Amino acid sequence: MPLQLVKDLPTQERALKTCMFCHRNDDNELQFGKFYTNENITAHYYCLLFSSGLEQKGTDEEGILGFLKHDIIKESRRGSKLGCSKCRHNGATVGCCNKACKKTYHFPCGVESRMLNQYFGAFNSYCIKHQPIQNVVVKGHGQKATCTICHEDVIAHPNFDVLWAPCCKKQSWFHRVCMQKLALSAGYFFKCPICSNNTLFCSEMKRCGIYVPEQDASWELEPNAFQELVQRHNKCDHAVCICPKGRQHDGEGTRWELLLCSSCGSKGIHIGCGRLDWSTMEWDCDDCSSLESRRNSSNGSPAEVPTVPQASAMLNPVIANAFTPRLGVKRPRPNDSTSDSEAAANSSEDEREVDITSVSDAESPANSLASPTYSGATSSVPSRNVARRGGRGGSWSSRASVSHSEPKRSCNFDKLRFKVTDDDKNIIVIFDNDDQAQTKSYTIPVDQPTSHYRKIRASSK
Repeated sequence: MPLQLVKDLPTQERALKTCMFCHRNDDNELQFGKFYTNENITAHYYCLLFSSGLEQKGTDEEGILGFLKHDIIKESRRGSKLGCSKCRHNGATVGCCNKACKKTYHFPCGVESRMLNQYFGAFNSYCIKHQPIQNVVVKGHGQKATCTICHEDVIAHPNFDVLWAPCCKKQSWFHRVCMQKLALSAGYFFKCPICSNNTLFCSEMKRCGIYVPEQDASWELEPNAFQELVQRHNKCDHAVCICPKGRQHDGEGTRWELLLCSSCGSKGIHIGCGRLDWSTMEWDCDDCSSLESRRNSSNGSPAEVPTVPQASAMLNPVIANAFTPRLGVKRPRPNDSTSDSEAAANSSEDEREVDITSVSDAESPANSLASPTYSGATSSVPSRNVARRGGRGGSWSSRASVSHSEPKRSCNFDKLRFKVTDDDKNIIVIFDNDDQAQTKSYTIPVDQPTSHYRKIRASSK
């Protein structure tokens, strides 16, 4: 006859089954363990574990979880000579492990007498007088606390019915019954409900008589417990589904292919119903789209990219007024047909040919060459003249900056000389006068050295 649980037997047979040790037929798994029967031997699992003279000599498949039939009968005969300290009947096989204590109990009688049983090692049992007591290091003994498991009141004092978790180091009090239910349900996943500690907490609970079964959690053993997690949404949620085969049709590779929301996956739509783009094959439902828009609005709008003025606006201050703010613009050197050898020779010369696209009268305070930004005609900030490097033999041209406060001035380029200094970072414009007047020079800053563009041009070839 294979091992069976008494609760799985027919009702008539179940009423005839009694435990060989405690002579009860109570099927209370929380207090007495599971109620087994095998080969006309019926016993509670905890009655077998805590019988002082019974050893588990077989494998888990033999007898009742390793307790062999002849060993069970032998222990039952030994207990028939011992009287229970509570009910005064014979058959008491559970004794206190204190050598000086002579108390013996039936296992259910020991539970009713608040006997502490340790479900590890030698499976020791202690009467209420000799059982270990928790050493609580927090204040507030005797005050009311809340059991974290059942959320009901509990007296903050260590005793048989109240347990304290040492891993949290605070007011972490639990009912013994609540803790035992949690251990039976969690199995290997048994841990502190407050701090999730599973080492110090488990060892302390076992020492205090909590049975932690070596099995998976109850939620892992339940058949198809997570079946809904592998189910895929399979219908079109568009307000007006135009698919001729219905909302649940999924025509892969066609316009009736069903796409799920790329964010939550809990809603779907046909490509044809949503008029989606075939190139992206992605879609967000209305809920996820609105959530994303609210998140963007709460974080603030993205920083605006400043508008870069065009070359025509840089040459004409009137056009430049339309661009705000005014920022400096990098002007790369255009590609030309100059060879690498010619470029190397030109780099050693002190004087370079420079294409001046726009040069205003240097003496005009309103057109200072050192100003880094542009300004409008009504602005008090002077406008900047732009110097751009050109190829050898480039043309010379001039365009005066427009000013409403001063008349236009012209410049004679025959009397101008140019020199590049400071590693191509500055251009010096020199004005030579025939009337032996003092020679004037002005420095025009360049945004990037020509050596940088020379390297780019050489690498591009």
